[in-house]
Amino acid sequence: YTTVPSYSGSGLVTAGIDVASARALHVRISAHCEDGTKRALFLGEVESFEELALLLERFGVQMAAVDHLPEGRLARGLAERFPGRVYLVSYGGPHQRDLLTVDDDRRHVSVRRLEALDATLEQVRQQKNLLPADLPAGYVEHMQALVRYSEENEIGKLTVGYRSTGPDDYAHAEAYDLVARELWNRRQILRVYEEESLESFEGLFDFEPSRVADYGDFDYRP
Repeated sequence: YTTVPSYSGSGLVTAGIDVASARALHVRISAHCEDGTKRALFLGEVESFEELALLLERFGVQMAAVDHLPEGRLARGLAERFPGRVYLVSYGGPHQRDLLTVDDDRRHVSVRRLEALDATLEQVRQQKNLLPADLPAGYVEHMQALVRYSEENEIGKLTVGYRSTGPDDYAHAEAYDLVARELWNRRQILRVYEEESLESFEGLFDFEPSRVADYGDFDYRP
């Protein structure tokens, strides 16, 4: 990778990065359009965090979300290298109240897994996620590996979530890219209302509530 800019547009550029201990980093970099769609500037694998840093510079990424595990030290190093532009992301547990919980000091964001994956796949269904014609190997299989389930136990308690049936790194990179966009939206809101912090975050983001039921009362596995 070179540091020569490869995108000269004026729109927002975000990135989502999924990290796996035994595999390469899976990266989605997006340019966001005024009509609410996003198009992939880069969709593929990189071998190291150093190559990833060069890639973020090359595309002028303004906000990125990177998996906080299993390479926590390297992910934190990337966030320190790009202060305010890179956040570590994790999936919140079943009792997390807000869709996003952000710790700016630690450069960390926790997102509810079910809604994040719902919103990610809904973007695809609504054709708001514009993909390249030459998709990287494994992309389609990764996106199809997440299977949504809804189960009721013997006492009638419903559990809703996603199961993985195989490698799903690109799916999580897509979800983290969506989180990066919401982090950018949050920053713009806070700039406008920095003196008014009483409004609930629940109404500030693009996540749509699930149509099945009120998940706040249910246990589901992250």
